[in-house]
Amino acid sequence: MRLTQKITLIAMTVALGYVVVFVFGLLPGMNFISAILAGILLIFLRDIAGTGCAYAAYGVTCLMLLLFLPRKLPAAAYAAILGYYPILFVDLLRIKNAVLRMIVKVLLFEGVAAGAFLAVGFFGGVHPPEQIRQYGISGTVFIVAVLIVYQVMAAAYEGFLWAYYKYFNQMITERLRAAVRLRK
Repeated sequence: MRLTQKITLIAMTVALGYVVVFVFGLLPGMNFISAILAGILLIFLRDIAGTGCAYAAYGVTCLMLLLFLPRKLPAAAYAAILGYYPILFVDLLRIKNAVLRMIVKVLLFEGVAAGAFLAVGFFGGVHPPEQIRQYGISGTVFIVAVLIVYQVMAAAYEGFLWAYYKYFNQMITERLRAAVRLRK
């Protein structure tokens, strides 16, 4: 694939990802869904143009979302994990040992959750443990509960990506590759 084709595919993916997050992010309750849908676009780009192009599109999309999107929650969700995990998902499938693969995924998701929790406290000027205590819950119990809920959501996202990649991605990617070949 020529460089101009790769740049064009990156630009189209970035633009479509921004529009998806912007439009769906305006709807109530669709903050995370919009970031997931934009992340799925990177699977196509990864399969057609390569991993480097997918990461380039992820970086540019993150920059555009964080700078220009009026609502920051979908942009932060996309930048934190929901954007690059679909690219990483295929690489994680190459780990043959299922236990090791699960440990890597749990560490990845929990590391992002802990980093987000600390970033809110550091950059937002909010001290989460102090706010948690006002509800009469100990900070440790709250953090463990949040991490469990986060892990359940991560497992659901993982299941969705696995089903999508196994059943739909191959068919769609073949059609996209045929369309790119026709334009040569």
